[in-house]
Amino acid sequence: MILRNIVLAAALLLMGSAALVVLHDPAAWPMLLVSVLLVGGIIFERQRYGAAGHAPTGAGWAATAERFIDEEGVPVRVWFNAESGERRYVRDDNARR
Repeated sequence: MILRNIVLAAALLLMGSAALVVLHDPAAWPMLLVSVLLVGGIIFERQRYGAAGHAPTGAGWAATAERFIDEEGVPVRVWFNAESGERRYVRDDNARR
């Protein structure tokens, strides 16, 4: 979480610097585009691969033996859907801490 915030702050500084450079030299727009994509990617990553959710319902879902402790210290278990290949990360309240 701390590393993510540091990278986001650096990307925002890069984006601000790129915006200033583009004001003086419009040919530098690729630098601004890359910084905007970097900031967007960092934000999207947290939304897409966010905190652990609830156990999935429906056919095809099975809990795997894969478990880990996430960055917030919460035990998480991985669920897998063999039909779609999708994985979900679910808070494992039964795990020992």
